[in-house]
Amino acid sequence: MSTVNSLYESSLGLDLYKKLLLTVSDFCDTYPGTGVGKIYNQVLAGGIKIMPKDKKALEIIKYVVSNSSGPRAMQDLLNKTFLDLPLNLRPLYKDRNSKIVAFWLKGDQLCSKVIDLLNLEDQGGGKWSDEQRKSVDLIDLNEEE
Repeated sequence: MSTVNSLYESSLGLDLYKKLLLTVSDFCDTYPGTGVGKIYNQVLAGGIKIMPKDKKALEIIKYVVSNSSGPRAMQDLLNKTFLDLPLNLRPLYKDRNSKIVAFWLKGDQLCSKVIDLLNLEDQGGGKWSDEQRKSVDLIDLNEEE
């Protein structure tokens, strides 16, 4: 079963990578000189390796690049934080009786934007953590209720 899951996640990652590359390149063509060219070069050079391995992270990227098109998708990718996402997509963890939005830990940097889920700087990916940089397990709101 884990082989099936990993194949599904790798094909999902590849499809998302293609959609991401198309979104970034279209934005660069339409709006040159915005600084997105650097991101385009990183996406192109990094290949599929820039995509996160985490299932929740892939779901978030899929939502952002698939939910809107053109410039809106690029703006969402650059500016949306995890708190801006719909409730069912937010990376939440439970701390005592509270549900808290998790951070994405890349190296020693805490991140809260969707763009940070991508491994553009080749830092070896990331993981979900709290504000103390401790690893957390995300909860699924569907199973919670």
